[in-house]
Amino acid sequence: MTANDEPQSPFLHALGVARELGRADGRLAAGFEPPGEPAPIGPWCHGLAPEDLARLVWDAGEGSVPAGLPLNAPLWYAQGFREALAGAGAALPRPRPGEEVPGGDRRPQHGGGARPAEPVRPPAPRRPEPTGRPADGGGGGVPGAPGAHAGQAMGPTASRVEGTGSRRTGNR
Repeated sequence: MTANDEPQSPFLHALGVARELGRADGRLAAGFEPPGEPAPIGPWCHGLAPEDLARLVWDAGEGSVPAGLPLNAPLWYAQGFREALAGAGAALPRPRPGEEVPGGDRRPQHGGGARPAEPVRPPAPRRPEPTGRPADGGGGGVPGAPGAHAGQAMGPTASRVEGTGSRRTGNR
């Protein structure tokens, strides 16, 4: 007896059924999906929850559904669905250069590598580069640095913090 003559296990048969269901749904969906659009992804397979899909494809008739089938049947279904969509996309006639396809590629086309005339949004203003030398000879906004006074607010927010009446700074 060769490997081809041996009967297929019920588990592998159930996974094959899930894949064929996915292919059938993928062929059906290919007729409705606009070209170039990704297929919707969701938690359902053939309109069923994973446990229900496993029960549908498990036709051994005896006993309960094997533990791995609710986990693997949706994966095999999804693989069949993807295969059918890819096969349907490859079978579609390719548009001629310059021909518009309804629902086709919606990315902006920049002929010959040319850039768009204006950027989408203006660039942010650049901050001045720090020189490493503070203007007052102090600690340059670094607490504990030479020239920094204890309890004094430091850095660019110092003017906003001083005199705000904060209990933390001691000003009222």
